[in-house]
Amino acid sequence: MATDFQQNTGITYEIKEIVSYEETPVDLSEIIKTVETTDTINIDADADTDAGSEDDADANIDWETECLKLQLHYSENFLVKDLRRICAYYKISYRRRLINMKKDDLITEIIMFELNDENKEIVEKRKRLWLYINELLEDKYLKQFIIWD
Repeated sequence: MATDFQQNTGITYEIKEIVSYEETPVDLSEIIKTVETTDTINIDADADTDAGSEDDADANIDWETECLKLQLHYSENFLVKDLRRICAYYKISYRRRLINMKKDDLITEIIMFELNDENKEIVEKRKRLWLYINELLEDKYLKQFIIWD
């Protein structure tokens, strides 16, 4: 009877039923040797075949995690007018009409833009500039010179 749980746990095992085990003595060193050679063969085979798929799965999980994290961040910390401002900075408004978009749609557009590797520089620049603006707005003297709302 062979059982394969590799899909869920990554562990493969095989159970062989011996009909009459009383007649033959068990040599544990032979069993250990068999297990060790089988494990190294399976590890080498898995490394050759599954390396790309594991990396893809990890990258997919990372992307999904980042997407959910950004979605929560934007939905909790930004108003619709702030999201429209971000979309305008990224020039997303040219692809869709910003005025009719709901908050979730705006968030989705921003997230898709920010997770695209081609837009990495502009995203970092926007975040840095927004940080500067927030610092200026927190300063008692300089906030009088900033028109942001």
